[in-house]
Amino acid sequence: MSGLWMFSVLLLPYRLPAAAVQDNAGPAASYRGLIALFQRKPLLFLLFLPTLGYGVLLGGLSNFLLWRTVALGRPVDDFSFLLTMHGLGAAVGSLVAHHVVRRMTPKIPLLTLFTTVRSAKFLWLLLLLGVKTFPQALVVLCIGGIPEVVGSVCFFTLIQRTLTTAEEAIFHSFSLPIFQGFVLIGTLLGGLYTAHWVTLPTYWWLVIGVAWGLATLPFAVAKVFKPSLVSPQA
Repeated sequence: MSGLWMFSVLLLPYRLPAAAVQDNAGPAASYRGLIALFQRKPLLFLLFLPTLGYGVLLGGLSNFLLWRTVALGRPVDDFSFLLTMHGLGAAVGSLVAHHVVRRMTPKIPLLTLFTTVRSAKFLWLLLLLGVKTFPQALVVLCIGGIPEVVGSVCFFTLIQRTLTTAEEAIFHSFSLPIFQGFVLIGTLLGGLYTAHWVTLPTYWWLVIGVAWGLATLPFAVAKVFKPSLVSPQA
């Protein structure tokens, strides 16, 4: 994972001048094309910003799990068990995700379900601050992995409904380096803890707060100022 975000971040400055060259062949195949997508399809903001919040969480999670493992009196290498249990929860989520989405979407809009699931995952992981034993942390992470896939199903379903195949190619190609940049931001926030500027709980509250804010604030603003974006058809 670290190799992927490092590669993507390194790719970002390359993409910028490359985009200018590609503009000569067609503005769609560039960051200008990505910006144009957001202008034409404002719903993308309500999908992409929570994804950036997830990137921050993803970057900060490994740091936190490593330090939390030590705080619980376990060997450093045991933090890999926490990552494994989170992955196990995601595997369980993959078995129930389509059933959950199919059952819930007649009752609430898919965009609302996406925002709710993402927010619930972020807030659930705050429980890691209160666990007293390593097995409790394993359980929290396993359960926290379930909404991972449910949110992903909502996200990609909404993307496919909103964008054409060509637009999807532009969106995924040029948004990935930006996403990985936010993973890097989440990782770098760990420097606040290692520099002893904040405590471990404060660091985790900060990571979750940024992730949760990016997931919910755009949705709340749209609901007030542009309710058509969060209508049952969205």
